[in-house]
Amino acid sequence: MYLTVSRLKIISDIFRDIAQVFFVSVLVGPIVSGETSILIIMAGLALALGCWYTSILLQRD
Repeated sequence: MYLTVSRLKIISDIFRDIAQVFFVSVLVGPIVSGETSILIIMAGLALALGCWYTSILLQRD
């Protein structure tokens, strides 16, 4: 299976969507509900940033 430009765009969009889910469910969710834990917030932020970064790298090619 070759990774064409259109397939890379689709994979990049998937990583972007996953990052948004991580950001909302792990970072914003606990802050809104009042159950904040620094470890959970940092893990959610790291996962979201990692997925966003991967999405950007895939878009560059």
